[in-house]
Amino acid sequence: MRAFVALDISNTSLLDGLQNELITENRWSQQIIRPVRNDNFHFTIIFLGEIDLKNIENIRTRLADLYFKPINITYVNIGVFPNLYFPRVVWVGVDKTGGQQLISLSDRIISRILDIGFKPDKEFTPHLTLFRIRTRSLDLKNMLSKYDGHTFGSDIITKLQLKQSIISKSGPIYSNVFTVDAK
Repeated sequence: MRAFVALDISNTSLLDGLQNELITENRWSQQIIRPVRNDNFHFTIIFLGEIDLKNIENIRTRLADLYFKPINITYVNIGVFPNLYFPRVVWVGVDKTGGQQLISLSDRIISRILDIGFKPDKEFTPHLTLFRIRTRSLDLKNMLSKYDGHTFGSDIITKLQLKQSIISKSGPIYSNVFTVDAK
C-alpha cells in the first residue's frame, strides 16, 4: 500500500474559498492549474512509499499512544514550490507559533518511526498545497507579492492519520488507515 502520515485540517471551507478567490482573481483555468480537492487537504508529515501490513501495524503501535494537544493555526502567505521560475505547487503557509507546534509534532512522529526504517526525504515545512500547476509559463510574481503577509483565517489540527494514497487519472484518492486524535 502506498502511504503517508498526515495531519488533517478542520476548516476545509476556508481553504475552498481561498482557492476560489485565487482562481477568480488570476483567471486560472483547469488547463493551467489543478485545485486540490477539499477532502484531500492535509499537512504531509512523511511520505512512507509502498508499505506492507507488518509496517502498518508497527507504525500503528508506535503512534497509537502519541499524546498531542489540538494545534491552533492561522493560514498566512501564499507561496510556490520548488521556486518562482518553475512553480509546480501553490501553497498556503501557517503562522510562526502554529508552524513551530506542527514542526515539533512532526519531529515527535518521525522519532517514533525512525528505527523501523522510515526516514523523511526532506525536512517538514508547514504548508498546505492548494494547487498543482500544469504549465511552466505561469507568472506568479504579482500574486505572491499581493498575498505576502496576508492572513486568511484560522484552523485547528486535531487528527493525525496514516493515509493510503491511490493514484488515479482524476488525481489522488486518499483513505484513512488509522487515526490518532488530539487529547
